[in-house]
Amino acid sequence: MNEKEAACLGVVAGLDLILRPFDLIFANDLLELVNEGRISEERINLSVARILRLKFELGLFDHPFP
Repeated sequence: MNEKEAACLGVVAGLDLILRPFDLIFANDLLELVNEGRISEERINLSVARILRLKFELGLFDHPFP
């Protein structure tokens, strides 16, 4: 299994965020998977919405400029 397949399996399984510092491989793979129709744009929107909701609940946007 390669990284692209692992990313696909992770997103389909419900992962909303994969952190790879200093590396855009996941983002590029995700874009390819959406363009190939293997992951829907709606699934990406759901992940983004859940991440933003959590950040709001944690108060990360209360004072955006330190």
